[in-house]
Amino acid sequence: MIAKLKTLEQTHGTIFIKELAYCVVRQEQFLENIDFFKSCEHMFLTRPPRETIPSLAHQMQKVYGNKCSYKQIEDSIGIKDLANLYRTIEPQGYKHIHANDMLDKDIARNILEKICKRYNLENSAVSMLQWDPGSLDDWKIWEIDGWHDDAIKSDTFESVRKNYNVDENVQGMISENEVAYEKLVGTLDGKDNYR
Repeated sequence: MIAKLKTLEQTHGTIFIKELAYCVVRQEQFLENIDFFKSCEHMFLTRPPRETIPSLAHQMQKVYGNKCSYKQIEDSIGIKDLANLYRTIEPQGYKHIHANDMLDKDIARNILEKICKRYNLENSAVSMLQWDPGSLDDWKIWEIDGWHDDAIKSDTFESVRKNYNVDENVQGMISENEVAYEKLVGTLDGKDNYR
């Protein structure tokens, strides 16, 4: 995969890869290719556990039913993996984006303009902040389970607030991950962010 990425970079110039931290650090090839990951520029997108874990637990229990254990949910959270990724690669140049900043049109426009300027991309804040509702090809395999239902209906960045059942197990996951999250965000904000 790394060889393919390098070929794409030589062919197209700057390339962007979006991935969940746990899909990177849990791969055997991660440590084998640590120099590649250190050579990349990174953007860390973070969102508070109290906003992400209840919806993750709800969706996983909806999709997997009684077969879904709390251990499976906990293993899918990824905040500790993101902190591990940061510690392992110790990126020199990176940017941090608070997901909730993208809900404020002025802040979001500023962030997107800075990204476009940094990577010499066409700056079209209007189309980046407003789009036609619909699915993406990469989401098709997840649609049957409803993973992207809210995103498919959206036409801009917006907060979708839902009331999920937060039992003591989910609350425990939130509490435990908030500690890791606050430490990570404190480290990331201590450097540079796009705000």
